[in-house]
Amino acid sequence: MLSSCGALRPPADFDRDARAFVGVLTRNRLDSALALARLEGDRDTIRKRLEEGRDFVTPFAVDSAELVGWNVVTTVDTRGTLTYETHAGPRWALLTVDLVRSGSTSRVRVTGFHWQPTVARLAELNAFSLDGRSLAHYLYLLLAVASVVACLGGAVFARVRRMGLLWVLFCLVGVGKATINWTTGQQVFNLFWIQLFGAGYFRPGMVGPWLVSWSLPLGTILAFIRWRARRDAQPTN
Repeated sequence: MLSSCGALRPPADFDRDARAFVGVLTRNRLDSALALARLEGDRDTIRKRLEEGRDFVTPFAVDSAELVGWNVVTTVDTRGTLTYETHAGPRWALLTVDLVRSGSTSRVRVTGFHWQPTVARLAELNAFSLDGRSLAHYLYLLLAVASVVACLGGAVFARVRRMGLLWVLFCLVGVGKATINWTTGQQVFNLFWIQLFGAGYFRPGMVGPWLVSWSLPLGTILAFIRWRARRDAQPTN
């Protein structure tokens, strides 16, 4: 929701028509909103859903809504999902509009509209902070730092012990990936992953949640095992 695909900014007509759609809802022009939309379902159901959306968005300052995320994919048709952040005093909300431009026409149609109240601005909710975090958050942070130190230290070790360039490079990467969403605490594990320096942090979109990850410094571990085996195999005087 808070990332882009293949574009630094969404198409201007997508942004314009998404804002126009939300704008006509706030002005209680349901027939105009229906004319901009291509929604699935019978007309009465669609109209009822639009009325619910109108009742939700009307109090908010949608004319000054900020575009905080988008995802645009082009195949035969061009489909986009645009997310806006808006507020009404201390209240905040996210508005998501799905759009499509068919390959045979330049006209954009709205195919979905979703809304979600939030307790504060996304920039505040998703800020990187150590306050109030769980033990898992701190553990991930420590493991990420330890993995970086192990990878860099392993590369230096392999270079000093003259193990060769391939071992130096192998020590610089971590294998597997454990990631925590810094906002929600959700954890994801991927065994089939290679990560430079054994750790990383990433923020999808402009105000998305920070993702902190660490990997097993397998290269450093194997380099040390190999060095120990070679040392033990050497004859003693």
